[in-house]
Amino acid sequence: MEERLLITRIGDPELKSNVLYGYETRTIQVKPYGEVWTKKYLNSLVKKVGEGKVLDTTKTTSKSKNSEKSSEYLLLGYHPIFPGDLYDNKTIPIDELKVENISSVLTYAQILDVVKIEENIYEFTLKSIDRYELESIITLPDESGISADKILIKDIIRVSAKRFPLVLPDEEIPQTEIAISRIEEALTALAKSSVWPKIEQQMLLSNPWNDLYKQNLSEGYKTAKSENVDDELPTYFEAISQLIRYSFANNLTKLKIIEAKTYLQQAEILTNQIIWFYSLMEWSPKEEVVFRSIALFKEALSEDGEMDEIAEATSLNPKSSKKGKKSTDPISDAIVENELNKKVKDNLEKQQREFLLKEKLKVIKETLQEESNNDEDDSEFAKNSKDKIKAKIYPDSVVKLIKSETNKLKSMMSGSPDANITSSYVNVLKSLPWRKVEVETLDINKAREILDKNHYGLGEVKERIIEYLSLIINHKNIAKNSKKDVLLNFDDNHQIDLELFKEEDQNAKVQKNFNNVPILTLVGPPGTGKTSLARAIAEALNKSYIKISLGGVHDESEIRGHRRTYVGAMPGKIIKAIQKTGVSNPLILLDEIDKMSSDYKGDPSSAMLEVLDPEQNTKFQDNYLEHEYDLSKVMFIATANYYENIPKPLLDRVEIIELHSYTTNEKIKIAREHLIDIAIRQSGLTKDQFIIEDDVIEAIIKHYTTEAGVRGLKRQFDKIARKIVTKIVAGENIKEFKIDKETAFKLLGTPKFSGEDKIGKPQIGVVNGLAYTSIGGSTLQIEVIPYLNKNGGFKLTGSLKDVMKESASIAYSFVRSNAKNFGIEFEFESNEIHIHVPEGAVPKDGPSAGVTFTTALISALTQKPVSQDVAMTGEITLRGRVLEIGGLKEKSFAAFKNGIKTVFIPKSNEKNLKDIPEEVLNAIQFVPVEHYQEIFDHLFK
Repeated sequence: MEERLLITRIGDPELKSNVLYGYETRTIQVKPYGEVWTKKYLNSLVKKVGEGKVLDTTKTTSKSKNSEKSSEYLLLGYHPIFPGDLYDNKTIPIDELKVENISSVLTYAQILDVVKIEENIYEFTLKSIDRYELESIITLPDESGISADKILIKDIIRVSAKRFPLVLPDEEIPQTEIAISRIEEALTALAKSSVWPKIEQQMLLSNPWNDLYKQNLSEGYKTAKSENVDDELPTYFEAISQLIRYSFANNLTKLKIIEAKTYLQQAEILTNQIIWFYSLMEWSPKEEVVFRSIALFKEALSEDGEMDEIAEATSLNPKSSKKGKKSTDPISDAIVENELNKKVKDNLEKQQREFLLKEKLKVIKETLQEESNNDEDDSEFAKNSKDKIKAKIYPDSVVKLIKSETNKLKSMMSGSPDANITSSYVNVLKSLPWRKVEVETLDINKAREILDKNHYGLGEVKERIIEYLSLIINHKNIAKNSKKDVLLNFDDNHQIDLELFKEEDQNAKVQKNFNNVPILTLVGPPGTGKTSLARAIAEALNKSYIKISLGGVHDESEIRGHRRTYVGAMPGKIIKAIQKTGVSNPLILLDEIDKMSSDYKGDPSSAMLEVLDPEQNTKFQDNYLEHEYDLSKVMFIATANYYENIPKPLLDRVEIIELHSYTTNEKIKIAREHLIDIAIRQSGLTKDQFIIEDDVIEAIIKHYTTEAGVRGLKRQFDKIARKIVTKIVAGENIKEFKIDKETAFKLLGTPKFSGEDKIGKPQIGVVNGLAYTSIGGSTLQIEVIPYLNKNGGFKLTGSLKDVMKESASIAYSFVRSNAKNFGIEFEFESNEIHIHVPEGAVPKDGPSAGVTFTTALISALTQKPVSQDVAMTGEITLRGRVLEIGGLKEKSFAAFKNGIKTVFIPKSNEKNLKDIPEEVLNAIQFVPVEHYQEIFDHLFK
């Protein structure tokens, strides 16, 4: 038979397509084209079928003379478009389709209706009659010499096709019957179970013709009949025709079914389709039972029901193989083979698709010149490499490493994870300064001038820093004079230091000669100027300054970096700081070095040992860099609040410079020279709009701050400035604003502290102690009361830690053993003593309260009061000796602020009195003692 050929593109997202099987009626959308589908013919076809000239189509399809005049027929061809072709943009244009691109099986169909949707898009309603196989092609005369499979579809006038009947060999009849029976049984069982709604929901969401499927369900289960079906085969044909509807088979699956030559092959395709239901989602144990109770799934699923994929659920199941069970069912074998092939094909298609898309993306980026980062890095590296002098920035080993990694990168697939990792690694290597250093200022007088300008007081600290800088400058001068060819000029502000990364005869002695300057650690309470001092040092030496905050760092990788094999790997904080400054001799401030912690990921303080040790940091190893980096020219300055919290091995590698609390006079000077100017500048005021006298500043210090530094005082000035600005913005004309005490208190609110001496009347069992914390010195009162208790002994409260508890225990034992000498008449066995340190929410520790515990016990047990203008500090032994303590300067400041007149200190600390400001020495009488008996004689006799 000969008919016109109409092509539908299966899988085209723009058009509605359907594969016709059996005698079903379907609607498709097509773009007719070619020599036969002219607009004239299409318009006549629309008019003809639209006028109802196509008569009753439910009757017989045998062609009588009348029906031929009233009906139109065609051969429907299928061009499958696979998802991979859509993703890779490989879809063949419709006017380039050839015979080889379409399926060889055609559907002979009657045209029931034709509607024009829009220009060149028509909707055909077709009724399938039978399937045919392409036999010959009738084309234009010009195309007669072309091979049949190369002929363009648009050049075809007619096609000749022969009927393509289904075959049912005798030997396949039992297998076919079993297969169809199992499919019907499985669908029936599933439809009656609780899993069917879930299957239906999942399949309808992904099925491109789900609306049509719902329509089929509403029509009920109908049996197709036709005279063209062989009388001996109608059962199989009708069954498969209906089973296709209820198996949710998509168009590509239906196309495979109509291309199958036997009913058994069609049944096997349907079997695979239905078994796929099991892999749609995770099923509950009860739902697993439903599947295992169906014969079709029983053979395909493992006995424990834990397989996620159909292929693994058959012969690939290790449990099944252990029992020696081997599948002999061709259906199961076909399932496994089909799933394996599908997986391989999907993986290959995915890789090819990703490769092509990434290659296209690369070409687009190159065209638009968007590879700015890589281009900049490469251009700078290439520019330096071409210059004979600038090329010496990079050590030979680094150049070899860059070339090696670049060659690896060229052989990698663009855009792959390995390529991205290697590209980032190469960029880091190129961006590091290596031998590039800054030109430093070697002028000690300028350094002294900058320190004096930026900081008031701190005479001893400044002198230590000047000595430290003098040592560095002296070494620089020696190196400059002895080896003139060591430093090469790079530009006006930078040089190339050939001493860095010495690759020949690099030994510890040579490095030690020019790198034996100890690393400074500035220790002091918050707000005492540690960070600003480091900035001043950087300014004095004309060095780049960068700060690394170590507070809370608990992972060693943050110092040493991550291995670059890990996702998101990056260099450590040290290398990143050098990379950011762009030179190998910056000043790096290691802030809060005492706040580092450790956990299961490692101890960062151990990693800092290599950084801060001059003997080791010439070959610092960063895990990400995988190449040693010379840190010998880097100036490290660390800060800490409390040096006792610095790990001992780390403390051994640094030189401590202590910054103590400021006195009131020092705070007034700092406020006058720095803080007020900063507040005026930040708020936009003039000096006339912020006039304040020294007595007002002193009042603010006493009533609103108790800190060791001046950070809180700065906040008070900022608050006053904001209040003044608010008045100006509100409309007040303020050209001059004088701040007296009354105005300051009004602007700042209720005073936080009384500002008066906290000295009260002498009390029994209450004694003032002195403490030294990370935020400076403080006073604490120790209270003791005895009461009747047959158990005796003593108890401690006030959140005391182990060392302080031991001090209290030693004091109790000392007092009890010397009770007669102290005039104590007290029944220790029948009375309990309660020792308390107020502010119980604050943890307290340290041995220096030993003499305070002892004095409070003696006062309570002898009922003799102790004057509250007396304080003491010192560790006591069981024999009464008073041992040396630390932080005397901070403790003396605390006593001074609280109006203490007399302070007992250990004799060993008498040498530290020279560090205490004269203002404090004039206000407090310090009494050095070697034995507690001296304190007892002074207070109780």
